[in-house]
Amino acid sequence: MTRRRRFLTAVASGTILGLAGCNSETFGPSERQLDARRTALQERNDAVVRMVTPDNTFEPATVTIGVGERVGWINDSEWGHTVTAYEDGIPDEAVFFTTGEYDTERAARDAWPDGDLEVGETYEHTFEVAGEYDYFCVPHEDEMVGTVIVKDE
Repeated sequence: MTRRRRFLTAVASGTILGLAGCNSETFGPSERQLDARRTALQERNDAVVRMVTPDNTFEPATVTIGVGERVGWINDSEWGHTVTAYEDGIPDEAVFFTTGEYDTERAARDAWPDGDLEVGETYEHTFEVAGEYDYFCVPHEDEMVGTVIVKDE
């Protein structure tokens, strides 16, 4: 084998091995990892909402739970999304909720894109007060809105 061929073989082998070391986690979780996260989320929560594209929606858009129960959200989308309560869309006695753990709707809006859930990330919230809770995704508010109905059982 000539010196040039040995060099090219070594370069090609190194490139192949280097690429083989790449995994899907570099570009986000694999479908198998997402399935495991969805399953774990379902086991820990009373309702699960998925954030999906290309329509930028919460699925389901409305969930109904009892007081003291928890909802989990998972980003199954290719873009970052938030879960942000409308301050005037939750019961007066209720605790405001948002990804990023901001204290107000304004703070969550101002901090965006901080507070985004990236692909495969989750968020959970326990609802202690009966009533309707309207929420939205900060960057996709025109189409991405949802409601949690909490019943006093």
